[in-house]
Amino acid sequence: MRMNIRTVLASLALVALLAPHASSANPFKKDFDSVRGKPHAQRLKLYKELVGQNVDSGDKLRALHEEMKQLESESRPKGNPQQVFELQQPLADALEHSGNPAAQSAVAELLKEETAGDWRNMLTRKDELRAIRLRSLIYSTGRARNAEALPTLRRIRKARGSESKAAETAIGQIGRPEDLEEFLSEIKQEQNSNINLDGFGEQAVDRIIKDVNDPKVPDNQKMKIVGRLPRLPSATGIARYRPLLKHSDSRVTEIASGRIADVLAPDDVNQIRELLGDPNPLVHGPTLAALERLIPKNPSLAPLVVEALRNDRDDYHRAIAATILGIDNVKSAKPSLQTASASDPNPSVRKAAAEALRIIKD
Repeated sequence: MRMNIRTVLASLALVALLAPHASSANPFKKDFDSVRGKPHAQRLKLYKELVGQNVDSGDKLRALHEEMKQLESESRPKGNPQQVFELQQPLADALEHSGNPAAQSAVAELLKEETAGDWRNMLTRKDELRAIRLRSLIYSTGRARNAEALPTLRRIRKARGSESKAAETAIGQIGRPEDLEEFLSEIKQEQNSNINLDGFGEQAVDRIIKDVNDPKVPDNQKMKIVGRLPRLPSATGIARYRPLLKHSDSRVTEIASGRIADVLAPDDVNQIRELLGDPNPLVHGPTLAALERLIPKNPSLAPLVVEALRNDRDDYHRAIAATILGIDNVKSAKPSLQTASASDPNPSVRKAAAEALRIIKD
């Protein structure tokens, strides 16, 4: 049978029209499809293998996300919710750490998709799984500094839903100056006193100190923003905050010493010794408090606390030192504690030393 030339051309046009759709099928989806129906332990193992490598493309990320959505249908009352959440975990971890630049447009698109409609009050088991996906996507945008996701992140934050804080941190990690200015303005005006600036890192330190040093900024506003000085990673935090220990504003000194204490490590012996010997007594308290968690990991730090018990001029600091020696069961400190319990001029210190002696086990 002879075909009309118009019929042939129409057929070719239809093939051309359908070809892109056929080729655009997600090549990773079949990998996840093949895992379904397997016994739980095997399925969990296969999931971990499938996501064991980086999510290095938008297609792989979309397939992973689609599989997480598929798990919603398995969270019905007849299913095993514990197993569903176990299966969800490796997928959520992979989604959260999908920092590959090739996947970031997909992350931004999926985040926008997840927050369409009413998503703020997630109460059912199915909603919990959705919340895990949403949270993983938010964490991913922050880790990758995904500016494409900023419009959605800003919307999530302003919605004051369950994931607003996570969005706030991600916005900080992306680090646009206009967002930092908005956050600081809200803090100063007490529109949102719980804002966390940690994501902005050193940028926030510089911006806050600029306002603290500016005589035109009202003192009550300075008090509000100083308390928001961010926590920084260990090496960065110590180096960045050490110069602020000499700042003329005692509030800055106190917060800076606390931020340093937060990141002190068990092997920072010289740093700790210098901090305890700092002429500013505001530095001593946070440093001593940090030693409570550090001594069990490095017992050689205990003599520094004993020295503080003997010689620190501040009654409160000596009491802290005595308490720490008791909590950390520092047996070698017993002679110093006995002396303090009997003859320290401050009754609170004597009481703390006596209590430490009582709880230290031989």
